[in-house]
Amino acid sequence: MLNKENVVKIIVLLLFLTTIIITEIFYRKKLFNKSLTIEKNIQKFFGKKFFKTYFLFISLLGEKLIIVPYIIFICTTPINYSIIQIFILDISIYFTAFFKSIYKNPRPFWINNELLIECNGGYGNPSGHSITSTSVYLSMAYFLSNYKSFRKSRLSKIIIYICFLFLIFNIIFSRLYLGLHSINQVIHGFLIGLCIFSFVFFIFQIQKKKPKEFLNFIDNNKIWIIVGYIILFFIPFPFIFSKDKNKDEYTNIINKLCPKIKEYKKLEKECFNGLLLYLSFIGIIFGLLYCIEYLKTINIENKEKIFINWCKNDKIYKFEYSERIILFFFCCNIIIYYFLFNIYNNR
Repeated sequence: MLNKENVVKIIVLLLFLTTIIITEIFYRKKLFNKSLTIEKNIQKFFGKKFFKTYFLFISLLGEKLIIVPYIIFICTTPINYSIIQIFILDISIYFTAFFKSIYKNPRPFWINNELLIECNGGYGNPSGHSITSTSVYLSMAYFLSNYKSFRKSRLSKIIIYICFLFLIFNIIFSRLYLGLHSINQVIHGFLIGLCIFSFVFFIFQIQKKKPKEFLNFIDNNKIWIIVGYIILFFIPFPFIFSKDKNKDEYTNIINKLCPKIKEYKKLEKECFNGLLLYLSFIGIIFGLLYCIEYLKTINIENKEKIFINWCKNDKIYKFEYSERIILFFFCCNIIIYYFLFNIYNNR
């Protein structure tokens, strides 16, 4: 994987990411203050009736409701694509928690409470919705455009990417309309999500591995993967538990504007919850792999054909019995760790 060409690509990507971070820091205050006026004008222009409901729904597609396209995607793609998608979502959650714990920046409605439409107690920079929607939906567009049905048609590929980019920018714009993020925060999130997508698909290119080769690679390196996950989990700790000089001020604002938000969904505690969610995904990945190994041992008619079909890359195929079991197992894990966790904690 790490040949000379890939090392050069990694260096270029790291330089690009460094440039993004430095530029964002330089323009942060200016863009944040400008956003307060721009977002107020956006809310006046669109109003707070129909478009409020629309943008609240669109915003959910970058967080809780992302489970819906995920389940559809998993039900129609090979196992290696599904695991890559889990990894992309997971690393997006990690970087959201990581950068927020470093910056500790406010959300626009904390500064101007006239912008309040929806409550949120976590730090604002970068936008987690922008990171997640960019990396996840671009990866879905990549996989979909490489199906045999669309691969040879350049127009089909362009249409697919346009549709997904339209969704991404709708989600990003919804965060501005709702007063939950400033312009610099959503741009920062979008560019980080773009880096995650580029890292996975254009540097390591793990999507090009054949399914059996891909599964063997994960199985042979599972100890290193687990160790890597745990190391990454502890890296943000010094930032999460470092002193925030504005903590008391932000806490008072949140308690006043959003009294129903639970304590562990506020400020640095929300970052820590993101890290816990990130770590739980390692269980989903290996749980899915061990489930596959178990299904190989039980008596299912045409078992070999079933598993070969699940690893086909060229077409969307009909479900088989074992696939339904695996998908049910996987979807239950995602709902438990991602869907129910977030919804229950916001009650």
